[in-house]
Amino acid sequence: LTKAAHDPSTARALCYSLLLAPKNSLVHDQQKELIRQYCGDALQQRVDELLVLVLQLHDNQRLAMIDKAIPALKLLTHDQYTEFKQLLIKLVQADGKIDLFEWCVYRMILQYLNPTFGKAKAIKAKHGNVKKLNAEIETVLSFVANHGHDSLEGALASFGVAVEAAGFEGLKLQAKTASFKTFNIALDTLTEAYPHVKGRIMKSLAACVRADGVEVVERELVQTIAAILECPTPDLFD
Repeated sequence: LTKAAHDPSTARALCYSLLLAPKNSLVHDQQKELIRQYCGDALQQRVDELLVLVLQLHDNQRLAMIDKAIPALKLLTHDQYTEFKQLLIKLVQADGKIDLFEWCVYRMILQYLNPTFGKAKAIKAKHGNVKKLNAEIETVLSFVANHGHDSLEGALASFGVAVEAAGFEGLKLQAKTASFKTFNIALDTLTEAYPHVKGRIMKSLAACVRADGVEVVERELVQTIAAILECPTPDLFD
């Protein structure tokens, strides 16, 4: 898989294989047909070969494969990158919903590749007052706390730990939602925060997911948020 990640052609196949639904699902066949239509039979065959190995990965190794593929993906042509993104979106949306891992993969790829292909605007820091960002911070912390727990009690406890760790005030846990819209908008605003504000946000997120043991989905979320905010990723592996 690492070898595949280092070649521009197979790096794309690796990304596609990581997004495939289980083999026994109707969506799986639909996704494979999409890959064949976009990329041809040869790349479709490569996806099948890589999938055998991808299925042997532990959940906590999956996002790392995307990281390994980034340098090779930067060698795509502009047209190849446009097609690559279009197919990623179709694969993610094939079942009518977006799960957390799919969101992480897509946002990671955009974050690291859009600047290479001239599709990212320079971000200027303009938010230094934490209180003026309360709504956005509350949204992001709530999203992570809610998706790290099956119970409201667990989410509330982790949210409380997160708020206290960073010294935030006046924040309340929002209701759990499957929609990424408000979460994405909040993150876009927080990318314009000054480094000291981003640092407090990452500190609170690390505390949030450590509150009762770090789950894979929580780690992937926080790693992706760190990439989007261009902050060091907290050490969540111990």
